[in-house]
Amino acid sequence: MQEIHHTWADVGYNFSTGIGFALIFAVLGYFTWNILP
Repeated sequence: MQEIHHTWADVGYNFSTGIGFALIFAVLGYFTWNILP
């Protein structure tokens, strides 16, 4: 079995990826709320 351990690189990558998705959804939601009547 492989030991599960997170390096700072993995943590930073996952963190930045999460923020990226959050920003995408935030922008999509923003345009949806402002474009739809």
